Amino acid sequence: MMKKPSVVFFGNERIATGIKGTELPTANLLLTSGYIIDAVFSPNKGSEQSKNRNQHFEIEDFAKENNIPFYNQYSQTELVEILQKLPASVGILVAYGKIVPQSIIDHFAHGIVNIHPSLLPKYRGSTPIEAAILDGSNTTGVSIMQLSSAMDAGPVYAQEKLQLSGTETKDDIAKALSLKGAELLMKNLDSIINGDLKPIPQKGKATICKKISKQDGNIDSDMSADKILRQIRAYAGWPKSHLSHQGMDLVVLEATMSNIKTKPGELIFADNKLILGCNESSIEIFSIQVSGKKPMDAKSFVNGYKNILS
Repeated sequence: MMKKPSVVFFGNERIATGIKGTELPTANLLLTSGYIIDAVFSPNKGSEQSKNRNQHFEIEDFAKENNIPFYNQYSQTELVEILQKLPASVGILVAYGKIVPQSIIDHFAHGIVNIHPSLLPKYRGSTPIEAAILDGSNTTGVSIMQLSSAMDAGPVYAQEKLQLSGTETKDDIAKALSLKGAELLMKNLDSIINGDLKPIPQKGKATICKKISKQDGNIDSDMSADKILRQIRAYAGWPKSHLSHQGMDLVVLEATMSNIKTKPGELIFADNKLILGCNESSIEIFSIQVSGKKPMDAKSFVNGYKNILS
């Protein structure tokens, strides 16, 4: 068997905001498939969802466990200097969080291959999983693409679809697409490197998914129940779905559609169920969190906070 070439890995594999973590399917499959990872670059720049600029990611442990040089604080000049000393002819990028300059891409003989969690050109940008949930899409997927300096605009090597039932959380979809993307990369990487597989320019209208802010997590009870439920699933983990009620900040963690009718904005306990009235129907809340407290089920919440229920 021919010796596999070496690669440089960019990113942390957390392909959605606020997910519980990642099992690093791409980095692990690269190693178990025989590729040598010369270095890992994962800029720890902090973000709105994490005030801790020293946030720890699984990719750092992976690098240390496998004796791979790991870098999370570096300038572009320093990055170039490090890359010039490495033999890798291709870069692999999964959730890097920064636009990569064309000069860095051109450093690699075979460019940088990016795993993007959408069916490009749909949902370019940093929140494609959240956008698919918010839109109520019944299909999403993953793209293996040739990185370009323009955001997610490079030509595509391969794609794979993922059917959605409409009940998945952000974490569910991130885990499924992470694995699909890693497997799709391994299936095609040799052909990409030897030139047998050529990327195809993206076809169709591009859509750009927006950056998410903390304010996006505010629940507006004038929205439809269906839209609120999608918001709860899309914003799980971060920024979470916040309900302001009777002067309290409540985080709705799990909910489903309900046929119990009540006015928009009313929070009631009926038929042993915690119900929030919305525009067009209502939702039943299974799990909720009072700001500063631990999450609790609906029954525990009702026992402790009857005074704020309508």
